[in-house]
Order: sequence, then C-alpha cells, then structure tokens
Amino acid sequence: NNGNMVLGTVLLLVVLISGASPARERTDPDITTVVEALQRAVRFFSDSYTETNLDGLYGLRVAEGQLILLLESYSDGHQVGFYDTVLDSLRQVLETASDAANRTLPEIEARNPGYYEQFLEVVNKPYIIEAFSRTLDTEDHAQFRPSGGSHLPTFNEEESDKCMSYMMGSKIRGHTKKEVRCTITDRCWSLVTVPDTSGYVITHQLLYTVLAEHVGCTDELNNYARQRGLLEGVPGIQHMLCSAILSQAEELARNGPPQRQQDLFMEQAVVCGMLGYTSFLRRDWLQKVLTWQRPDGCFGKRIRPEDGEADLVDQLHNLPFHAHSLHDNQEHRSQSRSPTSRRLLVERLMHGGCLSHKSGLGTALLAMYARAMLDPNFGWEAGLNRE
Repeated sequence: NNGNMVLGTVLLLVVLISGASPARERTDPDITTVVEALQRAVRFFSDSYTETNLDGLYGLRVAEGQLILLLESYSDGHQVGFYDTVLDSLRQVLETASDAANRTLPEIEARNPGYYEQFLEVVNKPYIIEAFSRTLDTEDHAQFRPSGGSHLPTFNEEESDKCMSYMMGSKIRGHTKKEVRCTITDRCWSLVTVPDTSGYVITHQLLYTVLAEHVGCTDELNNYARQRGLLEGVPGIQHMLCSAILSQAEELARNGPPQRQQDLFMEQAVVCGMLGYTSFLRRDWLQKVLTWQRPDGCFGKRIRPEDGEADLVDQLHNLPFHAHSLHDNQEHRSQSRSPTSRRLLVERLMHGGCLSHKSGLGTALLAMYARAMLDPNFGWEAGLNRE
C-alpha cells in the first residue's frame, strides 16, 4: 500500500544519505525490516484472534507496551525528521495490536472461564514497565546466594500459579473468594529465589517480579525483599536473574538455537529486554529471529509433509517441564491436570503450524527492537549492540 511505499522510499533516502552500502544493509537489519516484520506479526494476531491463547496474548500485550513507551518518548515534540513516517506506521501497528488483543479476551473467556478469571490480569492491559537502559555482566549472578537453608524448594507449577494469584488478588480455582492483592508469602519468596535455576523456571522467577510491577505491587515486593536481607530490593533480584539468563541465552545462541529452543531464547530476551537490559538486543540475534518468522507473520514449527503432527508433539515434549498431549482443542498440556491448570508454558497449535506463545514472544521482541533502534536512550546507533 501507499504507506509502505512511502516508508520504504524515506528509509532508502536515509540509507543513501548516511552512506551505508547496500551490502551492509543486507547483513544488518534496518528499521524498515523490523517494522515490516512487526506489521506482519500483528496482522497475524488480528486475523487469528479466535485461536490465540492466554500465553500468546501475553506477548501481544508486551508488544503494545513497548510501542506505547516508544511513542511517548517522541511525544514531547522534538523533531525526528525522517523517522516521522516510521512512527506513523508504528502508531497504526499499535492500534491494530490493541484491537486484536481486546478482541481476543472474550474468546479466551468463552473457552475456559476459570482459567480466564484466575489469570486475567496477566493479559488485560499493555505492559508499561518503566525501565532505564542497563548493562549486564554475566559474572554478576555468581554473587547472589539467597539463604534457603539445606531444604531448597523445587519449583512447582501449581504453587507458582498460587503465587501469581496472591500477587494479582485473583480467585484461585476451587476457592470461593479472591485473594488479597499484593500478598507475598514466605513460600512464594523461597520459590522466586531458588538459586541456580535455568530454562523456563528462571524466566518465570523473573516474570513474578515483572507481574508485581504490572499489577502495582512493587513497593510491597521491595519491602519484603529488604526485610529478607536483600537491600537492593527488586532491582537486585532482576539483575541477578538476568545475569544468569544472559549466560544461558548466549549458550543457546552459540548452538543455533535449534528450533525447539527458539521459544525459550525469545522469552529470555523479552523478559530481560523489558527491564531495560540491552545486552539481550543484538544485531546478530535479531537476524536469527527475523529468519524464524513465517510469511504469514507468525512464528511456529516448520512441519514437513512427511513429518505430520507427530513431529510437532515431539518438539513440544522437548520443552522443559512439559508432558504434552495433542487434545483439548489443540491446547498442549498434560492430561493429568484439570482444564484450568497452567503449565510453565501452555502452547497452542494454530493453523498452518503457527504456535501461539512463540508468535506472541516474536511479536514482543520485534516491538522491542523497533523501540531500541528508534529511541536514542538505547544507544543502538552508537554501536552498543554490534557484535
């Protein structure tokens, strides 16, 4: 359409004026590439709102928040010249994303009312997490050892669900009334501070702290952390967790990551990137993510005709802490649990091999890169993220 043509023309001028060679542009994704990929991802959610599950909608809400924060940083009226057209495109993307997210909510409620009621506040509004740009040293995580005694708890999904409900003040399934908002129990604290975790467990420990800010419980969590001897409070926990997550993400990147670990790799970048850790936003990592997006805008599983569905089930079995089965309206979760039970990640197979959670993360991450490239506070152009 005309908007895209204008956008392309304006950005081509930027490239010519800045003297970048065409060869360099091919290996170094530019803002046009990211905006076009983000447009396709959001359009996918707009077209697929009846199929999106809560875990997919989460990513879309993070994307919305990133775009809102970016557009706010330009609302003070300072001139951005060439980028005006890009920002207009992103305003349109934000409008489409918000509309798609709001249309998805009643669909999730209709499919599973108990699940919806318990976890609504995870997805009922954009994630506006105010964070300044911060850097990380992967050695930092070795310094943090919470006092857990000799009986460290194992991370348990059922308990993790309860901890989220205590924080949100939502109704735990089977209970008759809502919990008191911003409740932090000793047990939840011990789960969030279990040391030396990895995979989805550590990203969900971190997400607990993000959820606290999202639902307005940061002060309570900070006070609790300080009472337990962690003087740096929530930022201290986040710094320690993201340092450990960064070394895990770097390891995944060195190995590909293979297709079955792409979802985790994007989750690592999304949760820490949301908190301002720019070490997770790198040009070569962006290049990887762009190649995982499918032509229809989603992120999923390349199913070769000869593999059939069995190969997808195999891929989901290999996600940590899952015992998946293909049933219940193609929602992947263990048969041993009630339909309202969550997994650490509930994936949903959508049409054409698209995956809901993975597509949400991909969309969130593209929005994050757009913000990093356009917001001068991120120092992207200064080459901070050039490998």
